[in-house]
This record gives sequence, C-alpha cells and structure tokens, in this order.
Amino acid sequence: MPNLTKFQESWLRKTDSAGNQVKQWCRADNTSPHKAFCMLCCKSIQCSNSGFKQLLHHAEGKRHSDLAVARFGKTQKHLEKGATSTRPSSSSPPLHNEASTSSTSASTSSTSAPTSSTSYVIQSPSLQEKIASAEILWALKVAQSNYSYSSCDATPALFKRMFPGDVAEHFSMSKSKVSYLLSDGLGPHFRREMCASICETKSVFTLQYDETANTQNRKQCDLLLRYWSEAAGEIRVQFLKALMFGHAKGKDVSLAILETLQEEGYQLPLAQLISLGSDGPNVNKTIWNLINEHMKTNGLHGILPFIPCNLHIVHNAFRQGLNIFGEQAEQLVLDLFFFLKASPCRKEDFFETQLGLGLDSGLFIKHVQSRWLMLIPAVKRVLICWDAVEKYFLIELPRIMAKEKEASLKNNERYKRICQKIKNPEIFVQLHFLQNLESVFHPFLAFFQKEEPLIHILYHKLSELLRTIMFRFLKPGVVGENTGKNLKAVELSKPENQLSDQLIEVGETTRKKALKKLKPGQEKGLLLDVRMFYQTTTKYLMDRLPIGRGIVKDLSCLNPLLQKESQGMQAVQRTARKLPQIITEEELPLLTDEWRVYQAQDIPENWYISGRKEDGTTEYERVDHYWQKVLDQKNVTGSPRYKILAKLVKAGLCLAHGNAEVERSLSENKKVVTNERTLLSDASINALRSTKDAIRVTASGQAHMMPITPALIQARRNANSVYTARLAEDKKSSDIEKKLKDKRTAEKEEMQNIAKLLEAKKKTLEEKDSSIAQEQLRQEEELRNAESLYSEASNRLQNAIKERDMNEMSVVQGLMDVASKKMESARRKLEDCRKNQITIGSKRKRVVEKYSSTLTKLVNNTK
Repeated sequence: MPNLTKFQESWLRKTDSAGNQVKQWCRADNTSPHKAFCMLCCKSIQCSNSGFKQLLHHAEGKRHSDLAVARFGKTQKHLEKGATSTRPSSSSPPLHNEASTSSTSASTSSTSAPTSSTSYVIQSPSLQEKIASAEILWALKVAQSNYSYSSCDATPALFKRMFPGDVAEHFSMSKSKVSYLLSDGLGPHFRREMCASICETKSVFTLQYDETANTQNRKQCDLLLRYWSEAAGEIRVQFLKALMFGHAKGKDVSLAILETLQEEGYQLPLAQLISLGSDGPNVNKTIWNLINEHMKTNGLHGILPFIPCNLHIVHNAFRQGLNIFGEQAEQLVLDLFFFLKASPCRKEDFFETQLGLGLDSGLFIKHVQSRWLMLIPAVKRVLICWDAVEKYFLIELPRIMAKEKEASLKNNERYKRICQKIKNPEIFVQLHFLQNLESVFHPFLAFFQKEEPLIHILYHKLSELLRTIMFRFLKPGVVGENTGKNLKAVELSKPENQLSDQLIEVGETTRKKALKKLKPGQEKGLLLDVRMFYQTTTKYLMDRLPIGRGIVKDLSCLNPLLQKESQGMQAVQRTARKLPQIITEEELPLLTDEWRVYQAQDIPENWYISGRKEDGTTEYERVDHYWQKVLDQKNVTGSPRYKILAKLVKAGLCLAHGNAEVERSLSENKKVVTNERTLLSDASINALRSTKDAIRVTASGQAHMMPITPALIQARRNANSVYTARLAEDKKSSDIEKKLKDKRTAEKEEMQNIAKLLEAKKKTLEEKDSSIAQEQLRQEEELRNAESLYSEASNRLQNAIKERDMNEMSVVQGLMDVASKKMESARRKLEDCRKNQITIGSKRKRVVEKYSSTLTKLVNNTK
C-alpha cells in the first residue's frame, strides 16, 4: 500500500542494476521501518511508496554509481573476514573492528602473549569512511586534551594546508559540530557500550560516587562503575554519569542514582548492584539505607554493608591527632604560604635570602585541609627552608622596615604570629615530629592510589598501618602479632602498656635537633603531647577501620600468597553466604569443592610475581590478572575448571577498597570544566567525561590508538540527527514552558486585576458601612432629642391640665405631635440603617472570601 511499505530483509539478497548484491551497500535504517540506509552514500532512502524500486532508483544515481565502482570494482579490496590468526596486541588499531574490539585494546601490554581472534577489517576503506574516521579521531583528541570547542572552527582550513589530499579536503569540523558529535554521538555511544557489556555478561558491579562544587557553582556528583570486564579480563572502573545538584541531600542523591541506573538506553539491572562505595560521611549512610530499602521492596537481595573509604578515615585520624599536638605548626605553614603568596616584593626578597644561604629558591606549599596528611609535604618544605625563614623574618624584614621606615608590618597580625612561632622551640619540635610521620602514612596512601583492585590486601594493610603506629608508643609485647579485632582489643591508655619517654618514637631529627632546643622541664610535657597524639590517632582508627570480622577480612583469601591458608575455606563460604544473588544455596557445595581443587593446585610463581628489584623487593601482578589466568583453566572436557568460584572471585574483586578513583574523577572535572568553560551543558560535560574515560581504558589515554569500529562510525553518522531531534525536543519543551509561563503570567495579571477590583469594592462597602454607622448615630441622637422633647411636652401638658391653661395645652399638644413625628421618623431611619448594615455585611463577607481565594490562587500561580 502507498506510504505503508516497510523495509524487507529479503531485498538484501537481490542484486541491483550494476550486478552488486544489495546487502553490500544497503541495510535497514534505524530511524524508521519505512526507510533503508545506503552505507556508500551515508544516506537514508525512503521506501514506503514503491518499496524495492526506490532502492533500485537510488542505486542508478550518479553519485551512488561512482562510489559503487570505487568500492566494488575489480581493483578494490573489500570487507574481508580474516581467518583466525595470531595478532600481536601491540599492533596499530584497525580502522574497523567489530568482532574483536576488546582484543585490540591498546591497554594490553606490548609484552603480553599474542591473542587469537577473528576480525572484520576493511582493508581499504572508502573516502567517506576515511573522512568519518578523521573527524572521530579529532573529536576524541579534543576530549582527551581538553581543547576548547572554539579551537575547532579553523581546523578544516588548517588541515587542508598541512595535509593536502582528499580526506583533508572534505574534512569538516566546527565548534557546533564537535559539540554535538561528542554530546550526541561519541559520549552516549561509549556509555551505552559499557552498559550493554555489563548487561550482556551479567557482571555484578559496585557504584562509587562522590560530590564536590564545580566552577559552575553547582554540586557535581560523579558516578563510577566498578565491574569485571569479560572482554579485558580485569576489573575496570569507568565513569557513568555526573549528577548536578543544588542541595545534595541523601534522599535527592539516592533518587538520582536509581533514576540513572534505569535511564532509557543505558539501563543497568539493579539485581547486579552489590555494593556502594563513597567517602563515609553520614549522608552516605542515608543513601545506602534508601537504595537498599528500594531494592528489597522490589524483591531483590539488597546490597552489602557500607565499606567506608579507608583513605578518608586515615586523613581524619591524623586530623584528630593534630588537634592534640601540631596545630600551631599547621598554622605556621599556612601563615608562611599566605604571607608570600600575594606579594612579589616579599617573594623576591625571600629568594635572595635563600640564594645567600646556598639554598634552592622555592615557595611554600598550601595543603588541602580535607586531606590532612598533605600537611606533611608542606612541613618538609618549611624545614628545608628553615634557615632562610629565620633569617628573612627575624633579621632581613626588620632591617628593611628600619631602612625604609616601613610601619605597616608592625601592625600585620600574620607577621607577628610567624615571628612568635619561629622563636618558639616547641613549634620547631612539632614540625620535626610531623615530618617524621611521613614514613608511617605515605607508603599507605601511595599504595591505595593504585589503579587496580586491592580489596584482597586491604585487611592486612589496615592492620599493618595500625600496628606501625602502635609500635611507636606501645610495648612490643602488647602489640605482638595481633591483627584485626585483637588489635582493637589492646588498651591504649594503660601506663604499663606504653613505652617510656626515652623509647617513644619521635624521629631522630626530633630528638637530636629539636628537643635539644627546649628549656629544662619542657621536654616531658611535649613528649606527653606526642603520646596523646599517637593515642588519639590510634583510637580513631580502631573505632572506624573495617578490620573486625567481616567481608574485608574474608576477601583476603583472594590473595595469591594465601592460597594454601586453612582458614580460606571458611572465608569463602562466609563471603558466598553474604552474596546470595551470586552464589545460590545449591551452588555452595560446588563452590567448596572448587576451592579445595584450587588450594591443591600448584600455581606457577610467575602468575602472581612480575619481578624482583635489586633491593630485594618483590613486585606482584595485578590480582585480577592472576585470577584471570586461574579461571581460564579448563578441565579434560573443555569446561571451565572453576565455574562457580569464578562468580565469587569476580564479585569480590568488584568491591571498592577506597575512593581514590572517584577522587581522581573529581580532579578530572577541574580540567574539563574550567573557568573558561562554565557554560558547558550537562550533556557536554557527561560526553567529555565518558569519552575521556573510554580513551583511558581502551587506548591507554591515547586518542590515536582508539579502534574506529563500525558502531563508532554509525554513532558519528547519527549524531547530527540525534542533535537535531534533541534541539527540537528542547525547543518543544521550551515552547511548552513558555506557553505555561505566559499562561501563568496572564492568570497572574487577571488575578491581580480581580484582586484590585475586589479591593476597591471592599473599600466602597467599608465606606458605605461607615456612612451608615454615622447616619445611625445621627438618627439615634434625633430619637433621643425627640424623646426628650416629647417627655418635656408631656410634663408641661400635665401641668397645663392642672392649671386649666388652654393656651398652654394647645402649644404643648403641638410640641408633642412634632416630637412624635420626629420619633417615628428616627425609628424608621434606624430600622433602615440596620437593614442596610446587614446587607452590606453580607456583601462584604462575600467580597472578603472571594478576595482571599484570589490571593491564594495568585500566590500558588507565582510558585
């Protein structure tokens, strides 16, 4: 029927007038069932009227014929299916690669073993495909290097001169094009690809999130997915979406997270969400409770207990200790930084002082107060420059002030504090003590900044950190070989458990250099403060670190070095019971059997040890790479040896060991949304982040190494239409909003006019009521006067009757008649006033009610 013909798959098996199979250049169009899509011309073909004849008519066109000759001629190489071949993973990425996109990932090490795959590669792409690839690569580069969109306006003309040729001649790029190419093409493609991969492989995942204020003066909450990538054979942490808030309340964030997971086109099954990862404030407990409750309400198992970020706990523990001992040293570090920051003259004078003492010139560091351990590098810088600090502030500045008669510094509170603290030997002790703590905290912080799963070693690293601090002020016999809950049971405040002042660890430079500057009697008090620093910090860690009995401890069984541990079996069973959505009750015995097989297996050392340094330090492989090798093993029938264990291992390694990845994501935001790019839309921000992350995980952060797949080219082709549709939808929404706004404005004006009329009517009624009240008073006065006249006349009449005075009787009778008439008139008028008052009162009541109702509508309309 006319205008109702749909595309038929059978048409693809036919040939066109040039003898080419239709399937070589045609496919169904994704936008409409009544259209076909020409892959040569990159054009939709309407087939709703004449059907296949319209395809043939298109194929006979000059442009299509020329492209078909170039593509399908005898000298042209076609799309070929390569035989299963050995291909080194370090080779350059192909232009198109459908079947083995993941295997060509540039993130694979160049030293890894060759991989065998079957790929579909266009050996000699058409001009249109080369142009598409060039535009995609440039958009990827723009995202990767944070180029401004405006910088793309002149690139086509520039490239024509730089690279003369057909591709550069037809290369098209502009500010608007790169914007929609990323926001409506590449960005959504990479996000959709990640979500589809998780859904298809049924990989469980952890959702990590954190928020901070961005340069747009909004709270930006980044969502990251932590999951096992079957294609890469490792744990990946990838950007999902950035949520924007004004007030980031727990209820708002949890609702936005749930909506994001169910967003159309990017759905992620809630059943596969097993954990949340964040920094640890109380608002995150609210988010955990709300999401867990939502999942259980929908018949799901819920999520694992909240595991706080160990890095935040350690930073905050150091802050607690700093409140006891070291706060004045921190203030000195900040004062030194700000004193020189905004004064070029002071900087130059200080540099000259440093050079005069043979020191390298350098300024001070300002630490981030939410990352308290960053104070230690700032303290180190102050101690390196200490001689210059003393000379500059205590000698040079007073000399300069005396010479130039400069009086401003004498009233400078910061300068006064600096001089006071420099002269105080206790501050010098604090600085050296804080510097000495670097060896305690820095290795821990650096270790958990790695971009690899570390949940398997978290328990032992936390116990190791706690033991290191405890050994500094407690007797070795008290700490012993304890770990976990046994460490938490140690009584810190008992004097008999603590080391003496001579043995407590404060650092060699602190004892030999700083403590010697103290006056007699000062040392004991400072060492007591050091003891309280250690005790406070340790107590904070003991109360908050997840080192008791729990999943963090049980997941230590995934450590390759603990393969043969006898307690591994119980740990695996406990972990499986906490993940019923992963391991069913029927699978639990099978899991136990597979674990026994794993424990009995002799694992080659090179599976988990990558090398040894000259100093004897052993370097280990990533634990997920180790387990991929283990899980790749097959039994004699060719089936996976560890089918059930694989599910538990992949789920366990998905759990977050900290929030370092999200912190890096927030840092990346500062590079994307700079002060010059505050007008970026939410769609652009999300697209840039998704694209950058895809380049990071797929191409080791190198845009030119990204495989250009057919799906990627299709995303580029669809970008404009999606962009146009989005603009139309936005315009439609804007028009609807404008109409509603205009309607509300008109209603508001109408209500205001009605309110004014009612107000005027109310005022008129009030004036009438007031007039009637005054008339009532006059008539009451008239009535009283008439009654008084009548009473007086009545008395005179009685006297006249007694005196038999007929003249008087006649006069009085006239007076009484006049008084009677006046009384009757006043009473009649008073009655009219009362009736009028009742009428006006009723009218005024109706007007007031209508006026109040109008005002209420007006207020609601304004909202």
